[in-house]
Amino acid sequence: MNEENEWGLRPLTPSKADRLSELAEAVREDLGRFGLAMYNREAPDRETAAGGLEIEVDAFDDAAGGIWLHWAVHPALRRASIEALDSGRPNDPVIRAAGHVHERMASTILSMLKALGYVAEDSDDCYRPFAIKVLWTPLIPRLEVQRLVTLCTDGSAIYAGGWHGRLHLLDARDGSSLQSLDLGGQILATTYAPVGRTIYATASHGALHALPTSGASEPAPGR
Repeated sequence: MNEENEWGLRPLTPSKADRLSELAEAVREDLGRFGLAMYNREAPDRETAAGGLEIEVDAFDDAAGGIWLHWAVHPALRRASIEALDSGRPNDPVIRAAGHVHERMASTILSMLKALGYVAEDSDDCYRPFAIKVLWTPLIPRLEVQRLVTLCTDGSAIYAGGWHGRLHLLDARDGSSLQSLDLGGQILATTYAPVGRTIYATASHGALHALPTSGASEPAPGR
């Protein structure tokens, strides 16, 4: 039996800790495959790294244990936020901006996880604001997950496509399905163009589809 440490916390058994590490690596691979940059606060360049997704593995047998996902903003924004707080300016615009970024990224990451079949939820831990807790591995087979090769978002919806040839539109708030479009070929890449509010998707048959984010029922003709 694992003994409690000096703070009264009991580590997970080796087998449970291994499963937790495997889950963390699966999350890293899946979200990294869809374009999320990873951030490591232990890395030598942590003070200059542009930020990204930080995966925390809390390997203790209590309610706070598990896999936690945090979004790390650019170090310039982090430093400006800390300086504002230290200077007694809790309502400074830079703090509101940082909070808005964390809130929107947490919502987007949660929706991406749900689209991939993971069981995850918003943090209720006051020490981990804006974090996402991953509770379980994908409910859908890993083979199906790997058929999804591209994701992008316009802020309100997530667009997921892959080898199956269908582009799925998911609500960025809860991951629920909004629409599914058949683009007639394996979807190789998607990107969002803010100017014109258009989603572009390329398919294996050589077509480039332009999809208005207003939610048209059919894709524009490939060109």
